[in-house]
Amino acid sequence: MNESEARRHRAEMPGLWATEIRGPTWSGQGHRYLCRALNEGGAAAQASRIMGSTPGATGFDIYWIDPTQLAGDGVTDLALDAHRAVWNTDVWSRLMAAHHASERASPERHSAEL
Repeated sequence: MNESEARRHRAEMPGLWATEIRGPTWSGQGHRYLCRALNEGGAAAQASRIMGSTPGATGFDIYWIDPTQLAGDGVTDLALDAHRAVWNTDVWSRLMAAHHASERASPERHSAEL
C-alpha cells in the first residue's frame, strides 16, 4: 500500500473517536468526549462543532478506536454522529489504551512511507 492509499484507508475507517478539545488555560487537560463517526472527516467535523461551542477552545485532537477494543465496556452505545462527555479520568485512560491497542491491531492504517 503506497502512502496515498494508506492515508485514504485511514481516513475512511469508521469507529469511535476519543476527542480532546484544547484550551490555553486548561493545564494540559482539555474537555474530553467520545464520538462515533463514519470516518475521520466525520470525527473531525464533530470535534470542530464541539470546539466551536466551547468557550476558550483553541484546537482539538482526535484518536481513532476500533469499537471491538471496548466491547463490553459500556461506553460504546453511541449512535452514528453522536458524542458524550468523558469527565472520568479512568474512562479516558481506558479510551487511550483502546486507541493504542486499535492502532497496533490495525497495521493497514500505517504505511512504511509515512
